[in-house]
Amino acid sequence: MRGVRATKPKPSEENMGLFAKKPLEMLLSEAQEAGEHSLKRTLSAFQLSALGIGAIIGAGIFVFSGLGAHYAGPGLMLSFVLSGLGCAFAGLCYAEFAAMIPLAGSAYTYAYATLGEIFAWIIGWDLTLEYAMGASTVSSGWSNHFIELLNVFHLKMPLWLAYDHWTGLRQAETIIARQMAQASDPSLVPGTQAFLSKVTAIMTAQSPELLHRAHELLGAPTLFGHEIGINVPAFIIAMIITTVLAIGIKESARFNATIVVINVLPLGDKGRITKAKADISSIEGALDLYKLQNGAYPTTAQGLEALVTAPAGAD
Repeated sequence: MRGVRATKPKPSEENMGLFAKKPLEMLLSEAQEAGEHSLKRTLSAFQLSALGIGAIIGAGIFVFSGLGAHYAGPGLMLSFVLSGLGCAFAGLCYAEFAAMIPLAGSAYTYAYATLGEIFAWIIGWDLTLEYAMGASTVSSGWSNHFIELLNVFHLKMPLWLAYDHWTGLRQAETIIARQMAQASDPSLVPGTQAFLSKVTAIMTAQSPELLHRAHELLGAPTLFGHEIGINVPAFIIAMIITTVLAIGIKESARFNATIVVINVLPLGDKGRITKAKADISSIEGALDLYKLQNGAYPTTAQGLEALVTAPAGAD
């Protein structure tokens, strides 16, 4: 009887080249492997939920609502509903992906299984850039809050160590412009519209005196003839978070859950927040009414007293 030589099956076209796809069976088998390079399932449902909430809710939720009100006005709540609807659709897409391919790896794994290796490679680098940019902006925002906290205790950091070069120089120009505005007209009251208009005009002019004094205040060292700056607080917080991540996923999840609780607790006091917003709206309305009646915002103590003691409902 003549023997038949077994031949190795040829790989299909979809598993060759840059568009090679990784079959779901291979992905599942890799997920079941145990050893040094395998991932262990250590997060609970609560920790996973806290990670999602932590990625959504940050300190910006306490300040950007005011910025949103500036553009959306009375439609602020509708804008929240529309953005929430968009987030819900994105969540449904990821839920469908997770049901089809129940593995870790997010969009990278989905792209590898459905589109091909080249698309997974691109998406993987896109995600890396996204997280890097997100981490840098969040670190910079935390740094701004930290510097404001230092100012409360009258502690000052050198501008070139507190900001990047261009932001530090802009801060120095603002400080010098305020000093120049007060020196040019001592009757101007800081915080009033007239004072802010004067500061804006000085910064827009970019006079040699302003630039010279701003660079002196910045006090940045030079490297190859160029001033340098480094945001030290942002660098430190990024290193601290990186250290927590390197310690372990459980420790990172616990740390994240603690921060999430701290962020969410103030949101539960809706009564005070609503009252504060109503008070702010009343003050803004009274200021606008005063300007309409007198041609300018109040710049003296008497004007502010008249504003505060005005009868309710006066028009």
